[in-house]
Amino acid sequence: MRCWLVGTTWTAAPANPQDVQPLGARAAVIARIVELLPGTTLDADGRGVFQRGAYTVTFTLDDPEPAHVEVDVDRAEGLAVVARVVEKTGWQIVDPLGPMLVDLPASRAAGRLVHTANAAKAARNRRAPVFACAGVAAVAALGWFVWSAATAGDSVISEDGFDWSARRLTARRQIVAQLVPDLRDNPALVRVIDFALAEQAYHDLVPRHRFATPVRMWEGAFWQRQGIPSILPTSYGTDTFDGYRFAFHGNLCESPDENDAPKECESFVYVATPVRPRQLGHGLPPSFALYSADMRIRYHEHGEVPEADDDAIDTQAPTTGTPSTSASRSALSRIADVIGQVTGTSADAARAHEATALRDLRDVARAEKLCREMMGDRSKYLPPEQLADSGMFARAHIPEPFLPSRFLHAQRDGYEFEFIGERLTTESIYSSNFHPVYERFVYVARPLAAGSRTMALYQDGRIFATTDPRTPTPDDEALDAE
Repeated sequence: MRCWLVGTTWTAAPANPQDVQPLGARAAVIARIVELLPGTTLDADGRGVFQRGAYTVTFTLDDPEPAHVEVDVDRAEGLAVVARVVEKTGWQIVDPLGPMLVDLPASRAAGRLVHTANAAKAARNRRAPVFACAGVAAVAALGWFVWSAATAGDSVISEDGFDWSARRLTARRQIVAQLVPDLRDNPALVRVIDFALAEQAYHDLVPRHRFATPVRMWEGAFWQRQGIPSILPTSYGTDTFDGYRFAFHGNLCESPDENDAPKECESFVYVATPVRPRQLGHGLPPSFALYSADMRIRYHEHGEVPEADDDAIDTQAPTTGTPSTSASRSALSRIADVIGQVTGTSADAARAHEATALRDLRDVARAEKLCREMMGDRSKYLPPEQLADSGMFARAHIPEPFLPSRFLHAQRDGYEFEFIGERLTTESIYSSNFHPVYERFVYVARPLAAGSRTMALYQDGRIFATTDPRTPTPDDEALDAE
């Protein structure tokens, strides 16, 4: 559980961030925490830990004069430590995702953060148990997402200030129950699961069967027009949460009109990567990637970007009972089975990844053509990472880059991309807005797993493919560039 200690006089929620005042010099704040919690180890950079028995509390003070202390509590029992600091200092505890004040007694009882404004409501909901028979866990997870008029009559359960569908929350809990213990308490993975369920719902809801961008996902007016409550809390729209950074990379995204942000995409990858260890002295926790091609969640230990071959496909329905502690990868594969997206084979996923990579090569071909025209129709080309650099284009007074931001990432949708430039040059003798510039290039897409072809785009717009583990040449199979 992640929260902030702030020295404010907030009395209502949602809190106003402008009310936050510095707590003082970092050294003084560190000394105060160590005084109240003997045994706490805090270094000069403001990072430290307090550990007692079964729980660990981590403190982070990033600024020389911090306005807040970031606190990570791995178990609800650790909130007692936070309560002692609050009692002795007069500081308050805030959920930064609101930001909203936190009711400490209610949070300790619930085992999660409970906002002050929702404490009474949450208490009422806790008295109404949600029953789910283990024998129908898979059915519950698969069936709740059939959108019908019955949805409107579903009861709700308040969790962290958001009213979730009771059936949906039950389904998510059953999915989490299939995980091994070391993954079960990872909030980032829970968020990716929720996002997968929401994307499947949207895909089934809209006539063209596309996926929603985060802009659409948290667009309250859209859901009101559909007569459906918002399916994800707005707090899920934050880029960082509980030590993870989240990123949505959409492919072939479209807007309702040219003045609006993209709302729907043909495919996407939703990635959660850790930015710090969950505990001091430990390595980075796993990273996660949800691919729309097969709606499976890949993961990789130590924070490395997940790859296509990290996914162990398991098309068997999950069994009830105690999950194996040694089958982490199989457990993650079962998430996709419970979600209900296992409709094909690994060959289907390979074909989907190849089709997405080919679309990327075509997008780059069009962008490079624009780049050449911008530079006076001369043979001058930029790497795709530069064509997606909004800052570089802004310095040249061009409002939008030629490619979306996902082209900043070398690995995406089951492929790794490499730009090989030749004959380094400049945009012109008068300008250096764009760099580096090359007179020739090959842009290679290499599959991360077996079953897909390697493809290459050449500067003349032609695309070639081969099944061999090498860069394709014009002697290989030519693909349609449009």
